[in-house]
Amino acid sequence: MAETLSQLDDEIVRGMAIGAVFTDYAGKINCLDFHRKEDLLVTSSEDDSIRLYNITSATEGNECHRC
Repeated sequence: MAETLSQLDDEIVRGMAIGAVFTDYAGKINCLDFHRKEDLLVTSSEDDSIRLYNITSATEGNECHRC
């Protein structure tokens, strides 16, 4: 039997806990996405930076700025 994914609803979201807080941004985060297989998070912010985080260790990896 194939596995099915649950739909993300209010009850599921309210049951989630905060796992880590990253405070190295001064501005707003415009976009974020999680890697499908690795424990990585990528974000972009209004200061034109793109940052990669390891969500297992709650550490920042690489950062790059738009030229």
